[in-house]
Amino acid sequence: MQSETYQEYINWLYGLQRFGIKLGLEKISVLLEDIDNPHRQYPVIHIAGTNGKGSVASMIASVLQTQGLRTGLYTSPHLVRFTERIKIDGREIPEEEVVRYSEKIQPGVDSLRATFFEATTAIAMQYFADKDVDVAVLETGLGGRFDATNVVTPVLSVITSVGLEHQKYLGRTLARIAYEKGGIIKENIPVVSGVQSARAGEVLQQVAFYKQAPFIEVNPHATAVLLEKYLDKSVVDMFFPDAIQYEKITIGLPGLYQIQNALIAVRALDVLRGRIKNAEKIWNITDDHVRHGLENVSGLTGIRGRMELLQHPTGRFMVDVAHNPGAMRELVRSLTELGYTNIPVMLGVLDDKDVKSMMKILSKIARVMYFVQPNNERAVKTERLREMAEGIFFPVVSAGSVPDGLHMISSKINEDELILITGSHFVVGEALEILE
Repeated sequence: MQSETYQEYINWLYGLQRFGIKLGLEKISVLLEDIDNPHRQYPVIHIAGTNGKGSVASMIASVLQTQGLRTGLYTSPHLVRFTERIKIDGREIPEEEVVRYSEKIQPGVDSLRATFFEATTAIAMQYFADKDVDVAVLETGLGGRFDATNVVTPVLSVITSVGLEHQKYLGRTLARIAYEKGGIIKENIPVVSGVQSARAGEVLQQVAFYKQAPFIEVNPHATAVLLEKYLDKSVVDMFFPDAIQYEKITIGLPGLYQIQNALIAVRALDVLRGRIKNAEKIWNITDDHVRHGLENVSGLTGIRGRMELLQHPTGRFMVDVAHNPGAMRELVRSLTELGYTNIPVMLGVLDDKDVKSMMKILSKIARVMYFVQPNNERAVKTERLREMAEGIFFPVVSAGSVPDGLHMISSKINEDELILITGSHFVVGEALEILE
């Protein structure tokens, strides 16, 4: 009976997607006011960025858990289950709690015609408060300034990167998108920036200056030296400009791009531990906490879909949620460094992405591309992908749905060959559900 009720409320939540994306803080503010503003009951670390924000959020949460803090983690989108979005100490919110909080907010959500993300954010905020978390790490959904999570006043803001994305909502230029992401910067609250674009960095610095927020740049001052690389982790030395360094630290997520994410996460943690000038020491984080948290980030937080390797009777699959040119470029660079080129690729994308650029990048390592269409109304049809691939890459195959694509690709490749599945959280989520 419980599972039936859970499914009813999940269907109700998903049904809110008909309202689309509506940026703004008015509705979420009313929703939270109706339940006594739970987001004000615990300290928050707030993270925005085009790429890397999910990984950085998980790394920070993992270290805080290692220190012994009861840590809430709110990320999106999920891969297989809705409950993946809301976790405490790596454990997903129970289905019965989703039911309880959905019942509580449903009247307000329906009267306001609130969006799916606003409702989900309200559930997360209340759940964290009721479970007495010591700290919550929140990832923005889209942008920053008008994202539903931006009702919080954090103890620290983090902006991982700025790239061209969601231009319909955020603007057509890097500067404009940087301004929107910089909306999470609050008065007198330190902000750590991992942004590599000089123009975007200037915009963020201006916002921070206006709000008198200490601005801590990771690039170009911080560096990492790669010592060892594997399919499931990297070992690096980290150096920061104020003589802080971490020798032989293991990053428990594969891919060269995770080194940059780890630099951002460690810098953010250094702010929290008061190791940076003008930073207030908030928590007693030690080097051992940082090391253990980074090395065990997957096990402690449950983060998935980042160059994740799956051994299956039908083949070796790697799933990665890269869904824009910047993320795809880093994925291809990491696979090339590991010696994985000339491999079969299964690709599915949504219609708001720069698909041609992603195809061009993937063509550097792909032997053949199998195009699939995930179960999402915004998914690009496989025949359209074939048309877009003309002049970019050949051979390509229209493989239909994700299940059909997995069946087809498994029957045509050598069982010891690595198969890459990428292009969208939705493709990776469907693939994980089937392969497991």
